Amino acid sequence: MKWAGTILAAAGLACSAADAQAAENIACMDSPFAGEDQKLLNAFYQSFNLDGFAKEDQFPQIVMILTARAGECAETSNWSPEAIEAATFYRVGKVLEEALMASSSFTPTQWTRLKSAYASADKAILNRIFAPMIDAEIGGGAAGDASDADQLYLGRLMLRTGLPLTEANSEFVGAWMAARMTQEHFAGKFTKF
Repeated sequence: MKWAGTILAAAGLACSAADAQAAENIACMDSPFAGEDQKLLNAFYQSFNLDGFAKEDQFPQIVMILTARAGECAETSNWSPEAIEAATFYRVGKVLEEALMASSSFTPTQWTRLKSAYASADKAILNRIFAPMIDAEIGGGAAGDASDADQLYLGRLMLRTGLPLTEANSEFVGAWMAARMTQEHFAGKFTKF
């Protein structure tokens, strides 16, 4: 991700590691945005297209908004650069989840079933599947393929959603789960700094 370097550089500038203490209050990242920042987020949500996301021109601006928010939170909560980085990537996952939901044609009932299936999923298995993908995407490496057993687990999870089994739905649900797991992955990392 070409914007991942922006987050890493900003995290280093936002605070001094010598002044940092244990990271707390990741909820600061979820505070509402206002003004131009919220307008830009709304425009991103309205124009989001999963197929064209890799070519998305607005996303570097979104990352800058999130990085600025992390810097503000770091000042009030005294986060380390590593905590700033984890908090920013956590919020990136949330923005992507919100964009996916805004672009979806799923009904409220379908969303309820999808969220219920996800809530009942084995998070250890999902972490084993998604964490290497998330880390590779951010680090620029390759994650490798999920095992046959993990692919079977994801297939059964997709069946539990009750959604029509189409390639488009499978890709969308996979992207949505990746966005959710990005949040959980980096929230977990955040607590270690």
